[in-house]
Amino acid sequence: MLRWKDVLTYARYGNPEPVRRVEHTAAEWAARLPPERFQVLREAATEPPYRNAYCRAYEPGRYACAGCSALLFESAEKYHAISG
Repeated sequence: MLRWKDVLTYARYGNPEPVRRVEHTAAEWAARLPPERFQVLREAATEPPYRNAYCRAYEPGRYACAGCSALLFESAEKYHAISG
């Protein structure tokens, strides 16, 4: 699980190799993911900033990758951005 200082380190020096890499063809990803997730995760589509349902959610829990279910971080470690 990442800590904030890890994120800063990776931003400065690059990401380490993943512990396990999930590889699928585009067709396999399209079959596994709903169309909206496929666009965001595989075709670099993005959401408008501060419009996501989870942007202001701070309930205890864990956040996982929508593609492979790998644990990303705990809600207690969530970055608190200030929207303008």
